[in-house]
Amino acid sequence: SVTVFIFEYQFEKHENHPLFFRLKYDIIKQIMIGVNIMTEWIIPCNPNYYKVDDAFSALKKLDWKQTSPKMQVGDIVYIYISKPIMAIRYKCKVNKVNLDKIEIDDSKFVINGDSYETYPVHMELEVLEKYDNELTMEILSNNGVKGRIQCPRRVNPELKKYIHQL
Repeated sequence: SVTVFIFEYQFEKHENHPLFFRLKYDIIKQIMIGVNIMTEWIIPCNPNYYKVDDAFSALKKLDWKQTSPKMQVGDIVYIYISKPIMAIRYKCKVNKVNLDKIEIDDSKFVINGDSYETYPVHMELEVLEKYDNELTMEILSNNGVKGRIQCPRRVNPELKKYIHQL
């Protein structure tokens, strides 16, 4: 790309300068975003707070709390439902990030929305696939997931391989 060439040419004589390395890193990062290299995430959902099954049955897209600023448009998000289900139930695609207000009204599915409604940043998720019991906590544990899923985490390579074989 022309941008890459210009930056590399301008800083070629200063390769040992920290700014040179930072610029190269930022340029590579922008190229990767442009190519849309996605990250796969697991995020938790507590069925005592939100009727996620009913919500995805009625709406194919939902606004969800964006608890990680690293989530990007095009990323894949697997929604893990906590007790009593204890399994990944949904595969979703991130359509929008960093929404400062909720755009999709799903309030009738909220059981306890204290933290949800006042959360400062949301993302739009579009459901791609629903799982039944293919991705239980036992299967997740057998494929490298450690501990309980209580916050967003990247999908590890072992689990990614397992999911992609389903």
